Amino acid sequence: MEQSSIVNNKSRKSIKHRIVANKEGIIVWGALVLNMILVFIQRLYIGVMPDYLMQRLNIDISQLSFLTSAAFYGYAVFQIPSGILIDKVGVRTLNIWGGLLTLLGSLLFSITDSYYLAWIARFFIGAGTSVVIISIMKVQALWFKPIYFSQLSALMALISNLGMFAGTLPLAILIKFTGAQTTLYIISVLSLLGLILVLFFVREKKEKNEELDVSNIHKARGFSQAIKEVLTTRGTYPSMFIIFFFISTMTSMMGLWAVNYLTSVYDMSKIVASGYVVFFTFGFIAGSPVMSLSDRLLKGNYKKSLLFFTGAYFLLWFYFLIIKAGKPPVNQIPVIFFLMGIAVMVHILAFTASKDANKIENAGVATSVVNTMEFIGSGIINFLIALNLQRGVPTEKAFLIILVFSAGAFIASLFVRFDNQANS
Repeated sequence: MEQSSIVNNKSRKSIKHRIVANKEGIIVWGALVLNMILVFIQRLYIGVMPDYLMQRLNIDISQLSFLTSAAFYGYAVFQIPSGILIDKVGVRTLNIWGGLLTLLGSLLFSITDSYYLAWIARFFIGAGTSVVIISIMKVQALWFKPIYFSQLSALMALISNLGMFAGTLPLAILIKFTGAQTTLYIISVLSLLGLILVLFFVREKKEKNEELDVSNIHKARGFSQAIKEVLTTRGTYPSMFIIFFFISTMTSMMGLWAVNYLTSVYDMSKIVASGYVVFFTFGFIAGSPVMSLSDRLLKGNYKKSLLFFTGAYFLLWFYFLIIKAGKPPVNQIPVIFFLMGIAVMVHILAFTASKDANKIENAGVATSVVNTMEFIGSGIINFLIALNLQRGVPTEKAFLIILVFSAGAFIASLFVRFDNQANS
């Protein structure tokens, strides 16, 4: 018992020593992760105030869908350039410009009554927020030892999910008590605070991480050559299509359609509907330890994990949309949404598969290319659902595109290659 206590004390001292020794790195990382919370709020708020925006901008559901997708397009367009610029100008400079663009977009969206200016504002928001995730990955690589990379990524995902949560029920409650317009101003203030965090707490690491020589990964290579190598690598495409068909469905649901679906089909208020949608977020939070357990049970075989969870995700939507005709008992919705949230977290493994399929010096470009597919897919889903609703298709049937996409994710997982020896 005494020996166990000594070991625990040493462990706590060791953890404390590591934190103190890399305090600057933790501060830089923490400032960027807090900005990730804002990224998710920016993605989700339209889904909680659709009626207000449709009335203010004098638009229909199809135009609202296109407006939501504007941020996705901005994110997708700037994802790959961000990966290049971060090596040229650094994390701090890139995030200052990204923060300014996000703030400009937020302010413009808050005050304009023009649909076209609102679309441009949302595009700016998408472009500005696109720099955050790749900056976090860069900081983790440069400021921390390689053994902490996965742990920090999991912690980042956990903290970021606070933004997912804040963008649902809490945001709906805020809108009820302060109004949608005031909420937009508050989001602009949060954008300013995010920029201030970068200005005061984010700095470049001048010395190189001795245990992770990234000079070969981040050296100036021909961009066209890197893109060509990534796109001519067969192993890239299963990951691209998994992200395109899989996580895009959740991005679309959380960003616009989930609350809309529940208010239309179940005649719920927006606050009640947001209370159900938040179970997606609870699933995301639970998904991280579930993924870790799956990884241990399957001995790191990410292909089996992808097949199992994309298959489960498809079956959940099949039950929801086909067996229950789009209207399962309301008491089942939290369970279904929670399980969907857990399943969709497996999309992270698509990036692992992409990394393994490509040369190490192309890892950043490969990640950017694969990540772009989420927002292309989300834009297409938004367009197709809105088009069907505008044509008078019942809401339950309009959402069958989600089922088609989830089937596509499972099929794409069949083509993932896993080399047991290379990953042992």
